[in-house]
Amino acid sequence: MIFRPIFVLLNIGHKQLLLYETLLSIPRKFYFLTNNVLKYQIIWFS
Repeated sequence: MIFRPIFVLLNIGHKQLLLYETLLSIPRKFYFLTNNVLKYQIIWFS
């Protein structure tokens, strides 16, 4: 019975960590996307 709350807390912590990682990776992906689009536009218009 002692181990169950610890496991639940670890599980919640793991889910929050995954959520935090996805929230951090969204701007990075967006940055790479815009960077690539800008590169393609520069190549296309030059």
